[in-house]
Amino acid sequence: MNGDRQIIKSIEDITEIMGDAAVLYDKKGRVLLVSGEMESEETAVKGFISGNADREVIGDCLYLRSDSGYILQTRKDAEKTALLCLSAVNNHSSNEKRRKGRAAFFADIFEGRVSAAEIYEKAAGLRLKPDSAWEVFLVDTAGGDREAAEKVLDSMFPESAGHAVVPMDDGLTAVVTSAGSLIPEETEETAKTIADMMNSEAMIRSRVAYGDPAEELNGILTAYEEAVSALKAGRIFFEDATVLSYNSLRTGRLIQKLPTAACRDFLREVFGKGKRMPLDDDTRVTIDVFFDNNLNISETGRKLFLHRNTLVYRLEKIQKETGLDIRKFDDAMILRLALMAEKRLAFENMAAT
Repeated sequence: MNGDRQIIKSIEDITEIMGDAAVLYDKKGRVLLVSGEMESEETAVKGFISGNADREVIGDCLYLRSDSGYILQTRKDAEKTALLCLSAVNNHSSNEKRRKGRAAFFADIFEGRVSAAEIYEKAAGLRLKPDSAWEVFLVDTAGGDREAAEKVLDSMFPESAGHAVVPMDDGLTAVVTSAGSLIPEETEETAKTIADMMNSEAMIRSRVAYGDPAEELNGILTAYEEAVSALKAGRIFFEDATVLSYNSLRTGRLIQKLPTAACRDFLREVFGKGKRMPLDDDTRVTIDVFFDNNLNISETGRKLFLHRNTLVYRLEKIQKETGLDIRKFDDAMILRLALMAEKRLAFENMAAT
């Protein structure tokens, strides 16, 4: 069951987002997961397994066979959910085949298949020093040529030099490397180099996320989880950023963790009767640049090539529409949080369609 944990988690996430249900079976028809309100149909699935079809509708259910033999059951009218689940299962199975040596070891850690006690035992067999520092970079190739991307990463971080390039699910690749130092600027520079190489060598625009280095091997799971958290927050709040640091995304991670209902309530409270969210592009750009320049009117005007009076007029217009004078720190913070909550809700709505 431990080897199926990542597949199970992916299907749970997909069915929750889609508002559907699914049942996952192993190759022999044994139930691994019932996600949502659906009854397992073990008799029907055994009949499906005995046949040659990879897809079949039996009664009110759709059955799909993955490349590695897992069986998925959904409602027959939930084909989109079924195909998303099937893609997740096939992607995971493909990654498993590509993982070898150190890559397989780190994948086991990241996917929860190795206990803390087992890490030291297995590390010794791979000649890894458990008391050395490690860095984890999570590379998102955003649907690009993943094979080409992994070739570039393998050349940058060869296993023979003590590194590991680890294919993960959802098109992500983790790069694990021994930390030469624990200086944040050097970690950021490595992340920038990875992003630049992806763009120049593999012709892929990628995102590279990272957390704090692990001071010893036993802390590498935390470093990976921080990179995942940074990537998720970056996808919502910093669409154009290519390098995402866990420690620089504190506000984004906070908004990301809030319940959806809390985000909606906050927006209703901020933009009540007679107020509205800034909508036009010029206003949004003005707000972003103003925030990026620490509410400095002179510097913002210079960056936007605007006369001071023109910029002041725009800020007063924002105040009139929103009820918030973002020249004041408290009002600026409220508007910044509101815009981030709006992005969070928009991202969730897009993911559900």
